[in-house]
Amino acid sequence: MMSKSVAIVAIFFLCGASLWAGTAQGLEETPIVGREAARKYFAPENQPQKHANSGGDNMLQLHWGQYVSSEAYSWGDQSPVDQAGAATYGITYLLNEWHGLDFNVRADFSEYAVQSSRAQKLSLLPLLTFPRVETRFPLYFGAGLGGGVFLSQLTNKSVLALDYQLVLGARFLELYGSLGTFVEVAMKNSFFVLSTGQFIGSSLATGLMFNF
Repeated sequence: MMSKSVAIVAIFFLCGASLWAGTAQGLEETPIVGREAARKYFAPENQPQKHANSGGDNMLQLHWGQYVSSEAYSWGDQSPVDQAGAATYGITYLLNEWHGLDFNVRADFSEYAVQSSRAQKLSLLPLLTFPRVETRFPLYFGAGLGGGVFLSQLTNKSVLALDYQLVLGARFLELYGSLGTFVEVAMKNSFFVLSTGQFIGSSLATGLMFNF
């Protein structure tokens, strides 16, 4: 009689344990929906992270250099004038992205030596460069078109000019924190607007890059 009771109790115990295990497994497999499900997608570990050295979205470049070859036409007492270009300085700011290109604004200052006279010009032009800085590819090329104003100019020559630039450079981003450097070769052409005259030259420049 005692053995039957023990057997019955054991059977009930096993059935209860099986039922509890099945219920617990079903609870574990129940999908989590609503706020609880959404919360895990907004956890910090699931958020996209920037590259550790990617810096910010702004880029500023300062450059200085020399014209390595240049010619001027209808500018001065004779034409052409060889080695009319002297020094070049400038600042370039990365403004935005445009159709997969970097849209920059460049202010470029140039000094010229035309025979015994000197001239100075400030150019302001949009500059498109590719590939984008965020790709971190070291080489880039670009083109820009804009206007120039001569701060000092030869007598009877236009103080306004139409400028364009073609550039090829190598950049080295964030060598020290947000500070980098670059080297750039540029072909710069300038047409006088209010008189005859043209300048075309090639320059070699280097400078600093700030990513912030």
